[in-house]
Amino acid sequence: MNGEDDFGDHIYHELEIPYRWKDDAPVEKALLQPYCEVALAVRMLVVNGTLHLQVGRFDKSYSPRVLRPGSLAVYETFATITSFPLMYFSYQHGIPVRYLNLVAAAMPSYKESHDDRGDRKKKSKDRYSDWQSLNREIAGYRLLCDEDNPNYNHKQIETLAKSFEEKRQKLLTAEGYKSFDRDDDESWRYPDSGHSYWNDYGQVFFRNMNANRDSPRAAHWFTDYYEEEP
Repeated sequence: MNGEDDFGDHIYHELEIPYRWKDDAPVEKALLQPYCEVALAVRMLVVNGTLHLQVGRFDKSYSPRVLRPGSLAVYETFATITSFPLMYFSYQHGIPVRYLNLVAAAMPSYKESHDDRGDRKKKSKDRYSDWQSLNREIAGYRLLCDEDNPNYNHKQIETLAKSFEEKRQKLLTAEGYKSFDRDDDESWRYPDSGHSYWNDYGQVFFRNMNANRDSPRAAHWFTDYYEEEP
């Protein structure tokens, strides 16, 4: 983050864009101002299997949404610009579950439980509803990514894959992502030539290098001789 190494096993990158609220504001005064008056934080992170592009680090007075006002307030510190449903590509990238950064408090139902408006008792009761649903999907994610599963069930895998595809397509459409089919003449050499999606805010590209490792052509990479073929 900002040039510093982080070994926390999280997919997270943050940039700080400094500026002054007023050109003639002295630095000493700027240091006493809220963070968002002197700098803007732009971050990309994966949380609960979704890649988010966010801006902010807002304090309470600048927050785009205050869920609970008062001395013990709860408010949003970042605004999400766009999201990418990374988890629903499952076996296409095979990212280990630990890198999906599963956090119960980051789920929408948990955040909404802090909102003072509406039935707070019901919201508190449903606080973990999204978290429970996510964990059921993570179980499906593990099955889709586990090629060595001794209890492999083709019908079950096919049903799960279709379900994930439908969910990701719905989310991709909502976020305005576009893509294209690759026609790669090097597919014999690189079984996974990568997946590219983009919208008005950026581009997401991922590639499963493990697919290349298991390629029949890998014999040409790891041996110290070459056998010409017809």
